[in-house]
Parts: sequence; structure tokens; C-alpha cells
Amino acid sequence: SSFVANKLGLDTITLLGGSESGGAAHLTSVDASTRDYFSRLPGFDTLRFVLCKTAVLVEGPSDELVFQRAYRDSHDGKLPIQNGIDVISIGTSFQRYLPIACEIGLRVVVITDNDDNPETLDERYSSYLSAENIEVCYESKAHGVPEGGNPDLRWNTLEATLLRENGIDKLDQVLGVNFNDWSSLLKWMESNKTDAAFRLFSSDTPIAYPEYIKKALAFVDLS
Repeated sequence: SSFVANKLGLDTITLLGGSESGGAAHLTSVDASTRDYFSRLPGFDTLRFVLCKTAVLVEGPSDELVFQRAYRDSHDGKLPIQNGIDVISIGTSFQRYLPIACEIGLRVVVITDNDDNPETLDERYSSYLSAENIEVCYESKAHGVPEGGNPDLRWNTLEATLLRENGIDKLDQVLGVNFNDWSSLLKWMESNKTDAAFRLFSSDTPIAYPEYIKKALAFVDLS
């Protein structure tokens, strides 16, 4: 039970066969702030995280569905879980999970939007650059509003990257909609995030993926 484990404290967990030598691995060195965070918010599925072969951490269901579609497209129809790769939606709590991954050597890839400011993310995750078991993936540059685009929309989200990679006509076909301008289509995708992602996941029409999704795929393939 993740609830019980979180309440007892992650430092009480012993993973049998969880070390490189096949012996026991412990989480005793997890810092107090991380331990207290999960204790106070025990609904997080920490056991699912520590017991998987490789973890892909994403913000929400739409990111989860798009990554699973990208993985399936490049792995002969197999989903990540069939190869021991668990895609887990955790909101924006990435920095709470990464210390645990460092402690037990778990391979983890983080997939996130750059929030219009990739430089901030560069700094936030700088301490993990040298970690061989961790990869943080986001668009390396912030894109401005396209000509004629609505400046009130966010142009650096997952939906915006998919629109740039595929264009209006392709996404109209995949999503089963009929928009004739970037802003209208992006607004619909942002307002119907999970529905749009499910349609992308369910479609057999080939689509293109942004480089940071490809980078995440390449990392999990090394596991």
C-alpha cells in the first residue's frame, strides 16, 4: 500500500533485490522534506514508482496518452508497460520523485512543458545533468506567437508542439475536427486536453512528434 508506506515514511522502505548486487536497497537517505511531503500527501503512488523497471513521469493524462502513442508507434504496437516501463502522471511534483530515483538508481525520464521559459528549467534540473539514470525532456526553446495567432493562448504546451510538428490539416484529420486557423485549433485542444489526447492515441494516422518526446523515447530504449 503506497498510502501506508507514505504515512510510515519512505525511509522505512526496504526493496529486496533492489540493488545492483541483487541485495536489499534502502531509502534511508531520502531527505526529510521529501519524506514529509509524501507523508502529508499520501495519495501519491510511490510504490508503483519504486517497483517499476523504468519510470516516465508526466504532468497529466494528455501527456501520458501522447507518450504512450509515440512509444507504440516506434515499438511494433507495444505499449510501454509491456516492456516494464511505467508512465505515471504526477502533476508538477517531479522534484519530489527524482531524489528517490537517485537513491535507488531507478531510471527515470521527466516529460514537461517548458512554460515559455526553458532557461528556468535548465537551472531547476541542473543538479541532475550528471545523473546517468535521469533524463529531463522539454522543448529547448520558447516559441513566440505565430503570425496572426492569438497572443492570449499558450504556444509552448504539448498541444502547441504537436500543432507545429503536424500542421492544421493533419491534426484536423486525426482529431476529427475542422478548423482553418492555428489559434482555433489550439484553443480547442487546450479546452479539451484529455479528449484530444485520447483521439490522438486512438488514431492509426501517422503523426510527427517534437524532439523532446523523441529524446524521451531514446532514453527509455536504453533501459
